[in-house]
Amino acid sequence: MNAKQLKKHISKNIQLLFEKGEFQHWAVMAEYLDIPGSSLSNLKFAKTNMGLRIIGQFAKGFPGISLNWLILNEGPMMADGTNSLKINVKLRDKILTKY
Repeated sequence: MNAKQLKKHISKNIQLLFEKGEFQHWAVMAEYLDIPGSSLSNLKFAKTNMGLRIIGQFAKGFPGISLNWLILNEGPMMADGTNSLKINVKLRDKILTKY
């Protein structure tokens, strides 16, 4: 798989995380993950590669997420073999009140 294909997979998977996490605004998701909105936007539009720090923030923000799924689009979304996304709803909703 080449870099362009990886970026497309990551972009698609980030869109799915946004939808399943019910973030409502991309700025909320960026703040939830503690990453700059511009970094999330660049990933969303497949303009950049996902660096190690960003990978770590996704792993922290979505406990149990499968990095094989996130980066390579292989296997189920979650490491436990399911597609049931786990997020910190209280934190997401707290951030959402700012927007």
